[in-house]
Amino acid sequence: MDYAGSIKVMVKMLFHPDVDPAVIADAEQRMLRNSPATAYALFMGMCGYDVAAPVRRLDVPLRSINGDIYPTDVESVRKVKPDFYAVIMKHMGHYPMLERPDEFNRHVAAVI
Repeated sequence: MDYAGSIKVMVKMLFHPDVDPAVIADAEQRMLRNSPATAYALFMGMCGYDVAAPVRRLDVPLRSINGDIYPTDVESVRKVKPDFYAVIMKHMGHYPMLERPDEFNRHVAAVI
């Protein structure tokens, strides 16, 4: 298994193609700090996990700040948590806090 090569491929899928290569390298290095066994356990733990069950138990508002690289299905989440609110950052990947931290922090401040 080529763990480092797999991480490199996966990380590129989390960003728009024109993102600063230094940001991609940083995310890749962060991920590589985890062992292959840890990454495997993380992904296996997500298989079959019912996200909706714990969300239904929340007694606080559910907020999210997402990039647009993968669509956020706001309406589906609202079927589980009607007060769900999402800020969608345009031309943003999976890690807005790494790509545009100042803008991300402004959104965090506005949401909380």
